[in-house]
Amino acid sequence: MNGNRELSEQMKKELLKLIIEKISVEYDTNQMIHILTIFFKIPVFIQEGNDVNMKTSRVSVTPPKAGRKAKNQIEPVDTYSTVTKPSSLARKSSASKGYSLRVSVELKSSNLWSPPYSPYQQELFGIITKFHEVDGLNFKQISDWLIANQYQTPRGKTFTQSHCWSIYKKKNTSIERFSREYEPIIKDMSIDVVNYVPLD
Repeated sequence: MNGNRELSEQMKKELLKLIIEKISVEYDTNQMIHILTIFFKIPVFIQEGNDVNMKTSRVSVTPPKAGRKAKNQIEPVDTYSTVTKPSSLARKSSASKGYSLRVSVELKSSNLWSPPYSPYQQELFGIITKFHEVDGLNFKQISDWLIANQYQTPRGKTFTQSHCWSIYKKKNTSIERFSREYEPIIKDMSIDVVNYVPLD
């Protein structure tokens, strides 16, 4: 979609509605990640090339066939096609059959949810991080600076070096946790073949 500038935003939405059957979301409490499974059901047509020198078939996304064209139905999108090797499926395709590619993609995400962090907590973390990582101060020196500049802990207590270390450690652990990345997993690939009954 990003590569095709001719498609309007509405057309892109219609295409997504056409090819996405459903999306399920689960939360893994052990790994603390969300698992999204996107179920695709992509209508396709398979057509052999007419050129004798053409050794490939074209598989394109197209709206599902019906006895009558639905109102406001989008047209076949030729850009969304891939070139494949000839197959018996392509040679046997006919006007009375429809094909859909079924596939599910599993996506794992660690950053769909993050604990609330107030602007004041973010400010404290920024100060502590800058003093510790850039200026090389230890947490006792940082807590002394915060006390001298009338800062208090988020719970209204006087700063100690333990408070500074805790804020620094917990936030960095949180950043590391919510920055985890996972490769998508493609699974359950199959092809549906539907025999259509012609309308009189």
